Amino acid sequence: MAAKAAYSKQEHDYLMARAVKAYQAELKKPYHGRHGLCTICKDFEQLYYEEMGVCIPLIFATLGQLADGGNTRAKANENRCWLTPIEEEVIATFSIEIGTRGFGLSHHHLKEHVDCIACARLGDKFPASGVGKNWTTRFMAQVLRFHPQHVQFHFYLFILQISLEQHAMNACSSIFTFFHA
Repeated sequence: MAAKAAYSKQEHDYLMARAVKAYQAELKKPYHGRHGLCTICKDFEQLYYEEMGVCIPLIFATLGQLADGGNTRAKANENRCWLTPIEEEVIATFSIEIGTRGFGLSHHHLKEHVDCIACARLGDKFPASGVGKNWTTRFMAQVLRFHPQHVQFHFYLFILQISLEQHAMNACSSIFTFFHA
């Protein structure tokens, strides 16, 4: 796992984009003497390792698909999402803002907001049942994974929730001792 975490997805995509341009330039050359997919991948892996000291493996089949005009996995998944990246950012910011004000946003209420936004944009293409059961859980996990700046807010909310619960328990304990003393 540590070897895979040594480079970011952005670095991989940047290197792959450079390799795609190089391969497309190779395709313009005569058939004899041009480099193939595997050679291009190995050359760019080596060049990047010499430049940055990080080994990023490139898959030749992916290079071929991208050179033929295909989409990356991230772009393909983006086309299947209920929300656009801007809408996701709005929902994430909204949930954090509500939380910092002391109101927890339940999964049910988050789902209602997401359903309204997606239904307004997609219309009849959006199912009447709304997003799935576990959508909000996966969404918040994604926000925490891809937007680490939000982690401190969630940690703050967790601490705030614990302190409020302790305050409520202390108040109940005081009322109990007052009436039973």
